[in-house]
Amino acid sequence: MKLKIFYKISSLKVIILLLIGFTPTLLFSQITVRGVVMDTQREPLIGANIIEKGTSNGTVTDIDGNFSLNVRNTNATLTFSYIGFITKEVKASSTRLEIILESDVQMMEEVIVVGYGSQKKESVVGSISTLSSADLVQAGTSNLTTAFAGKVPGLTFTIPSGRPGGDAADIYIRGVSTLSQTNSKPLILVDGVEREFSQVAPEDIEQFSVLKDASATAVYGVRGANGVILITTKRGQKGMAKVSFNYKYSVQQPTRLPTFVGSYDHAVLRNESLINDGLTPTYTEEDLQHFLNKDAPYTHPDNDYFKDFLKEYSPMHDAVLSVRGGTDAVNYYISLNGLFQDGMYKQFKGRYPSNANFKKINFRTNLDFAVTKSTDISVDLNARLTQEQNVSGGIDNNNIFVKLYETPPFAYPYLLADGTYGGNANLSDDNLLATLTEYGYSRLSDNILEITTRANQKLDFITKGLSARAFLSYNNYYESGTNIYYRPPTFAYVGAYTGEDTPKVLVQEEAGPTRSDVQGSGARLRNNLELGLNYSRTFSDHNVTGMLVYTQTQFMANSTLPVGFIGYAGRATYDYKQRYLAEANFGYNGSDQFEKGQRFGFFPSFSLGYILTEENFMKNLSDAISFVKFRGSYGKVGNDKIGSDRFLFLQTFDRNGDYYFGTDAAFGGMTALIEGDLGNDKVTWEVGHKYNAGFDARFFKNLSVTFDIFQENREKIFIQRVSTPQTLGVGSANENIGKVRNRGFELEMGYNGKIGKDFSYNIKGMYSIANNTIIYIDEVPPKYAYLSRIGKSVGQLFGHTVERFYLPDDFDYDENGKLIGLKADLPQPTLPVQPGDFKYLDLNNDGVVDSFDKGPIGNSTLPKFVYNTSLGLTYKNFNFYIFWQGAGGNNKMLSGSAIYEPRREKGRFLDVHMYRWTEERWKNGEKILYPRLASNENQYTRQNNTFFMRKGDYLRLKNVEFSYTFKKSKFLNLNSTRVYIGGTNLLTFDYIKNFDPEMGKLDGFFYPQSKTWRLGVDINF
Repeated sequence: MKLKIFYKISSLKVIILLLIGFTPTLLFSQITVRGVVMDTQREPLIGANIIEKGTSNGTVTDIDGNFSLNVRNTNATLTFSYIGFITKEVKASSTRLEIILESDVQMMEEVIVVGYGSQKKESVVGSISTLSSADLVQAGTSNLTTAFAGKVPGLTFTIPSGRPGGDAADIYIRGVSTLSQTNSKPLILVDGVEREFSQVAPEDIEQFSVLKDASATAVYGVRGANGVILITTKRGQKGMAKVSFNYKYSVQQPTRLPTFVGSYDHAVLRNESLINDGLTPTYTEEDLQHFLNKDAPYTHPDNDYFKDFLKEYSPMHDAVLSVRGGTDAVNYYISLNGLFQDGMYKQFKGRYPSNANFKKINFRTNLDFAVTKSTDISVDLNARLTQEQNVSGGIDNNNIFVKLYETPPFAYPYLLADGTYGGNANLSDDNLLATLTEYGYSRLSDNILEITTRANQKLDFITKGLSARAFLSYNNYYESGTNIYYRPPTFAYVGAYTGEDTPKVLVQEEAGPTRSDVQGSGARLRNNLELGLNYSRTFSDHNVTGMLVYTQTQFMANSTLPVGFIGYAGRATYDYKQRYLAEANFGYNGSDQFEKGQRFGFFPSFSLGYILTEENFMKNLSDAISFVKFRGSYGKVGNDKIGSDRFLFLQTFDRNGDYYFGTDAAFGGMTALIEGDLGNDKVTWEVGHKYNAGFDARFFKNLSVTFDIFQENREKIFIQRVSTPQTLGVGSANENIGKVRNRGFELEMGYNGKIGKDFSYNIKGMYSIANNTIIYIDEVPPKYAYLSRIGKSVGQLFGHTVERFYLPDDFDYDENGKLIGLKADLPQPTLPVQPGDFKYLDLNNDGVVDSFDKGPIGNSTLPKFVYNTSLGLTYKNFNFYIFWQGAGGNNKMLSGSAIYEPRREKGRFLDVHMYRWTEERWKNGEKILYPRLASNENQYTRQNNTFFMRKGDYLRLKNVEFSYTFKKSKFLNLNSTRVYIGGTNLLTFDYIKNFDPEMGKLDGFFYPQSKTWRLGVDINF
């Protein structure tokens, strides 16, 4: 024993002596390395770790991202790491280092928002797509709906209007699974509450999640069938206050405007249409000569309404100032957003400012308090003031564009020689100049106050991993508006203009200005209460989580009865070694829309997942196959959107004033009650059975792939029977009898690469398709099977198939060459036709062309597939981004001013009408793009048909942006400054040339969408 102790002591002495001998050498070779650690936006990273590789020697960065560390020598390797960023190794070859750490996208997306909580992305087995704030900000639009439209797999959209403040898109997730597009819109929640979201500033958003399958949406029960969108706003982060300021100036102009002909061509075409119908031409040769020479502006004007009344560019200003930071006691995020979006109309000197515009001021503050080590409280406040302005007639009124599309170019001179407004006794149209200067305006103000309080209490003293939470929100919306209306007198000269003393007549005149309320949604109040328990625990290789929530919502609008919802939701997840995953969700909801006994429903879902790359045999392939997860789910979800009527389980009675007593009509018209639609005490919500299977994978650490295939069987769709005989005497009850099947797939891919140390790039793309089929609706059995909607898509177009134009040889003529009619061996239309009209297909071969020959043509009006591709390039401080987006698989039907020639004296001729069918043009072999012109109300050629139908497919350069980021400036105390220039909706390839393919309707009666160029700056202090 003594010998062992002696050897140990001797060995210790030797080690001590060796260390003493080498110490001078070690001290002599040490160097001090200093530097700064920043992110790609050149903001300092506080608390980043720096370790000398192979040792325990290390330090952390200070509040400015600076560090200082003594290392052995210049051959030492330093390892820089920070949560959410890719670890970087650098040789200590310099005593002053500038380290840029790149975000680890995989880690940053590790936790994603799901229904009533959040989960690790790798353990999620539902179909969920996410976007970050950067994805939305980069879109460069003022409306949030158009910022995310086209960026998410399975998300389709149309845009009803481009009017400032009214340019929100209609959003659909995985197409349409019910019989009404109106009832197919998803549930959209902002910070857990159903709120008006289109004006949320993209800069305020932390994460945007789209929940698509039943495992993700079952917790929302009767409101989850159409998918759910969760918008989570930014919250504070511990650290020094970070101040950010973003300002962008944009110029807007219409993406598409139709091309109309001038006065001379208009008059020629109008005369031709009258002659074709055997009528006398309206315009004489003298009129035509004046139009051609433009020598009589007061009686024969040639107005260019687009040039005269629309601005070439309209400005938009958008600014966001935010502060983000926190301490051990409180984290905070505060932002202020201001927006001004000008309209397209020119503003003239006049009585009223009548250009359309939209103004917004939004203040948001999200505060998180750590009251104790186990208690957290959050208080969120959002206040928004908006103001929409439009021309007189109503906020949603498209009156100006209707006039632009329908007023003939020679209808009136804007001003007569004496300065009074010109008019036309043959037209009811108002003078456009007077409309924009004297008619007044409509102005609607919206005041919004949203308050949310949350409390979270850890209950580890009961059992580890257990916590309770409470959630209460108050949302108040108040709209008020004013409509000022005035119609000044208009005049027209009598006969030719000979001087200022030429006689004139009064065309129209009304009383002075009137004031009225704008029709808005008035006062609305929404209250939400949420109480929940959460559990999360790890037992060796077993991870378990659980959630149970009670929710209560009440919505009140004006003086109507409140709408109430009560529900329970739960979730349980389990994984073994983060390899085998299982999850169960449920929603149990009730609505006062339904009869007692029918108000509550249970909606469960089940899902399984398997992470292949967690298997030991995959570890050797980790460099090539980084991650593979398979997942599948089934669940039942509901949709309570069954129309605007309430309490459909009740029998209704209507007041009627047409009751007469006896045979004396003078004694009658008595008001009485009549029996209305029958009540249905079995009415309930729609039910969707959703199936989903997919996988997520990453290859070579840079290539990511996500694939999903899905099917939904929607039943109990709420429709009204049409097969009920009229002998019933009253309207039949609506019933839950419709059925629709929807199926498709989604593919998303992305690749991040780097060349050298200064150049990096990323490529992304996605494609998704959804096809629905009507399985059952109530319909009168059609005479021919092809007339049935069953087996067709929702929104399927029906119409005539155009075979060709009728030609002169198709008709019989008398001895004077006068047309008698179609030859007997041709199918006979039920309306009279002439050469140059459409020859429709006799679909049923009965020798008659009538409504029975209107079969399915084209596809549904809603896009079936969407796709996109983007490319991002970064070289040092330069960044370039380009995003292409497209959709298709649908058809649109041109109608109204979008395609038809004028009938009567109102309307305008389009450039396409110059290529109409005439016998002369046909014989000369000229291009024919339109049938013969007609002047009467014969609707033969104006029925839905394949000639006026267009493919809805398009590819659009949705966004492009070029930016440069300046380094940190000590002089101005700036962490980074980014300047950028970009554009939106700049280039489009499609089959619809005169109108924007993203617009929902193609009748010409809408405010067009805009394309924009923007110049902006991001400043971070």
